[in-house]
Amino acid sequence: MLSENIKSHRKSKGLSQEEMASKLNVTRQTLSKWENGLSVPDAEMLIRIADVLGVPVSTLLGENNAPEMQEPASTIAAKLEVLNEQYAKQQEQKRKIWRTISIALTVVGGFFLAERVFSAVMIIRAMTVFPDANSAQIAYSYPAADPSQGASVGLPASAYVTLIWMSLRMILPPAVLTVLGVVGICKTKKR
Repeated sequence: MLSENIKSHRKSKGLSQEEMASKLNVTRQTLSKWENGLSVPDAEMLIRIADVLGVPVSTLLGENNAPEMQEPASTIAAKLEVLNEQYAKQQEQKRKIWRTISIALTVVGGFFLAERVFSAVMIIRAMTVFPDANSAQIAYSYPAADPSQGASVGLPASAYVTLIWMSLRMILPPAVLTVLGVVGICKTKKR
């Protein structure tokens, strides 16, 4: 309500955020936070905003009865305190939602990461075994020095690199998901 009123009255006066911020001696980002409901100005600043916009403070606060006399700063401060409490509750709800999402990302990502790491380890482990040509697909036969004999060898080096790269690519998405979840948990920690 306050945020919308500041924004609509600023626009009706034809002021840009930069111009109004300059008149109030604040940054444009501060004014933007007030207009987007991310913070609330203090009582003295609200009086200055009302003066710059040429409207009573009660109008900015969304009250229908615009008194002829300007309200004392203590009354304005009390109203702003209520707005700050509402803002704090909204921020706490958002923090809890994002924390829950972050925890879920960490759990899901961690599960898939563990499963993919296990699979990658098994693939790499299988590559280190050099089975004979009849027992596994990863071995192949080629003619030895004696044409009547075949020799069984493991995969060529390029195939090892490819399989290791594929294993890492398989691990990367759940690892990123897990890291994002952990970062989210850290950022949404209650201060």
